[in-house]
Amino acid sequence: MKVTGIWAVAVVLVAFVVVLSGCVGQNPVGTPAATTPVATTAAPKTQTLVTKSPLEMLPTRDDLSTEWVIMYGSGQSLDEIPYEENATGFVSGASTQLTKVEATSYVGVAALIYRFNSVENANNYHQTKVNQYKQVGGYTELPISGMGADCYGGKTPYGSISLISIYCVKNNVAFYLYSGSYSSSDAMKVAEIISSKIN
Repeated sequence: MKVTGIWAVAVVLVAFVVVLSGCVGQNPVGTPAATTPVATTAAPKTQTLVTKSPLEMLPTRDDLSTEWVIMYGSGQSLDEIPYEENATGFVSGASTQLTKVEATSYVGVAALIYRFNSVENANNYHQTKVNQYKQVGGYTELPISGMGADCYGGKTPYGSISLISIYCVKNNVAFYLYSGSYSSSDAMKVAEIISSKIN
């Protein structure tokens, strides 16, 4: 009788593990179950509401090569979007400034991350920023792909360097990078780090 009871418990546990493993693969713990389909060119086909702090999305010392210096330590929290009077649905933000000195050049990257209360509000704010950038003009478009976010960017000649602007949105998070550099690769790398942390 005891052996039959043990086998029954074992079968129930195995069935539970099989069912649980299927659920975890589809909806990890801590991830909201509901997703909203969104039509974008570069972003994933479904997006979920991100609830973690923008400070957690900033690059850390472990994310960057040793040449980089994080000017704000681990970043600074923003309780409003600087210079914006109307950012519908803004919840919280964070920013950081990164610098890198190489043999003959200096690279600076400023990163701003804004979390909104909905995917729609983040997309609307992002589209407004991109439209404003396009209206000003005076830049060459940057080809941006493989970022895991919907991004638009440009490069403006400025003396011996270029001013790089990258505008991205992923789920309910908008993030922007501004850089002075000889190439866009440094700003792109920082954008990839931020995008990978928005999950």
